[in-house]
Amino acid sequence: MPRKLNEKFKIILITFSLFVIVLFFYQTKDFEKLSKTVNQVPMYSSYIIVSDRENHGFVEIDKEGNIVNNFNGTYLFEKDRRFDKSLDIERLSNGNTLIVYYTGNPLKDGITALSSIVAEINPAGELVWNYSGELLFVHDADKLPNGNILITDTGNDRVIEVTRTGYIVWEWKASYWVQHIENVTRFGEFVNSTTFGVLHYPNDVQRLPNGNTIISLRNHNAIIEVNRTGHILWMFGTEHASINATGHLTWGYGDGILKRPHNPDLLPNGNMVIADSENKRIIEINKETREIVWQFNDSKGIGLNWARDADRLPNNNTLIVDSRNQRLLEIDIQGNVLSEYNTSQLGLVYDADKIVWGYDIQLPVLSPLEEKYTSNYILISFWPEILPDVRFTNISYKIYDELNKKWIDDKPIQWTENVYRNLNNGKYILYPFAEGSSEIILVHFSIE
Repeated sequence: MPRKLNEKFKIILITFSLFVIVLFFYQTKDFEKLSKTVNQVPMYSSYIIVSDRENHGFVEIDKEGNIVNNFNGTYLFEKDRRFDKSLDIERLSNGNTLIVYYTGNPLKDGITALSSIVAEINPAGELVWNYSGELLFVHDADKLPNGNILITDTGNDRVIEVTRTGYIVWEWKASYWVQHIENVTRFGEFVNSTTFGVLHYPNDVQRLPNGNTIISLRNHNAIIEVNRTGHILWMFGTEHASINATGHLTWGYGDGILKRPHNPDLLPNGNMVIADSENKRIIEINKETREIVWQFNDSKGIGLNWARDADRLPNNNTLIVDSRNQRLLEIDIQGNVLSEYNTSQLGLVYDADKIVWGYDIQLPVLSPLEEKYTSNYILISFWPEILPDVRFTNISYKIYDELNKKWIDDKPIQWTENVYRNLNNGKYILYPFAEGSSEIILVHFSIE
């Protein structure tokens, strides 16, 4: 019991301290407010971090729409490499922010329109890491548990994983794995399948706990899952494609279930939420059966227009970026609009995330926390209620044996209270799952 209380207190103290630092140091200008047009129920205690594409950075807003942080990042880069528009944004567990920039102003030294950079910025507004390489019109970047960065290099039709030193350790090229029916037509207009922006267009990526990768191919109207060797294992969204025996996708243009999708998110229950942008809806599918089990199109309101992000929240609500309607929505599972914010002063918003105490919403792991243990009895403990109105449910976990390359648990173990597991000496990874957790945080530990 003392161990649990000490660890819980440590997490509270560290988290609160980082939150204060984030609020104090991120660059701000005149505080403004996003008008809130709907307020049926208050949003839970948190902030929303929003990419501010036209104003070169991001903002954070509170539940009343007040802008509490306003970060402009153009000063971070040399004037002749000005990256002036932001797309994807992610608050990291260390309190830093990972943000994707591209330039609309080609200047000199080989910098062309849509050249991109992925940057990590600390709470003091300082650039602590960046990678540009030959990136072109990057849409998404995720920091992986091993510290590497997973990037959708949209303009180069590929997904790459890079180390902190800038070394590419994995690459998936759409031009190799997707085979086209040549000379297709798009909206009745003849096009060549190699034309940039016509086909491929990977715009989102998510690394799964099993090492596979989910990729959204916007211009193929498809979501795919690929393994570490690049083979395509699963596909959803189009009726004009098939996966052949070699794991390649044979594709011909045509309408399907999806139309210009964005930002698919795999949920802890195995379902997937997708922003089906040009079909003007958000859908949730059963990944195994490919059945649509839930959808929202704001039929009672003005409708969605080019919605490009949808995140399922811990309270089972959904946060939606309705880009061309210039608004953020929070809706409940019945489709009622609970909160709505006007984002017209931020330009064409691409991404928004709910954060609690400066973090993306993640299930806190109380134990194991240490990297090395001498006892073979390991306490498994989580913190399901980090705030009175933020509670994680349906918590489960699996343990992976790194040395023997096998799962200790064949299926997820339900967690309702603290439990000790008896493990042999070795190296392990704890995979926690919970309804409402925005991402899976892996815990590495060893027993010696």
